[in-house]
Amino acid sequence: MEKCVKLTGQEDHAITLATVNLLTKNYRRHAGADADWGGFIGKAALESLMAPEAAVGIRYYYGIDTAGARRLILVGVDENRNDLLKGAALKLTLREPHHRYGRVLTSDADHAVIPAEAAQMTLRYRRSAAEGAVIGGYFGKA
Repeated sequence: MEKCVKLTGQEDHAITLATVNLLTKNYRRHAGADADWGGFIGKAALESLMAPEAAVGIRYYYGIDTAGARRLILVGVDENRNDLLKGAALKLTLREPHHRYGRVLTSDADHAVIPAEAAQMTLRYRRSAAEGAVIGGYFGKA
């Protein structure tokens, strides 16, 4: 079995504005007019994911909520690629709150999601995704 490289939190995620424009244009063209084009998560929610000393970054999983909308589920991750699930561990992005969906509800503002709900969302996504589809990813601390 191949050993995974440890995460450092210093992984480079930088891309150019031209690449951003190309990727988002391609996504909009392929996803269709009714697809969610993005989301939002507040600074305090991100900081809470990075608060544990062991956190070197944030892993994201794709999920589908009970309304059928795609969502990102975020969790802190350690250098050994383990999800950090203690405390207020899981956060959920808001669906494009300042554009298509009106104002943010106070109940949604902390981005909290319980593990059982997050598990159901990721299961719904995986069941609907094409074979070989990306199911998540990682952002380093830097």
